[in-house]
Amino acid sequence: FVGTRNSMEVFSIANRAQPQQVGSFFHANSCDPVYPDGDVAYVTLRTGDFADCPGDVNALLVLDINDVGFPTQIQEVIMESPYGMSLLADKLYVGEGTNGLIVFDATDRRSLKLEKSDPNVEAYDIIRHPNRTDLILIAGTNGLQQYKIDGGDLSLMSELSY
Repeated sequence: FVGTRNSMEVFSIANRAQPQQVGSFFHANSCDPVYPDGDVAYVTLRTGDFADCPGDVNALLVLDINDVGFPTQIQEVIMESPYGMSLLADKLYVGEGTNGLIVFDATDRRSLKLEKSDPNVEAYDIIRHPNRTDLILIAGTNGLQQYKIDGGDLSLMSELSY
């Protein structure tokens, strides 16, 4: 699954030396990270007044990818400035840059529900910890922060400034 400025492209890597395109989902021009999970894919569309991401759509899309040749949209959530995201257990964490961190209840992967918004956490990318489900890594403009997830709350554990 590859995000482009105007689509999500699906490739088969059955032959890793020669990936083959098997499907596409076209959307408004924007910056476009993709996060597939089972039979759904989450796509954030972010635009702004700059050349890299022209347009006027800021949203999180939920796509049905049961048939990877023909992905279909099943939900759209309007957002301020969505960037990267990561799914941990039944929570989808979405960074909104200077607008903070958004957490969705993803118990039903096909129908996200807003759980909380934290404007105090500047978040551009969200990275699952490779070994622990109670930790999340968040990239901001000042560095990489590691948070412990305790119920619905996050507590800062460590920070690497850059």
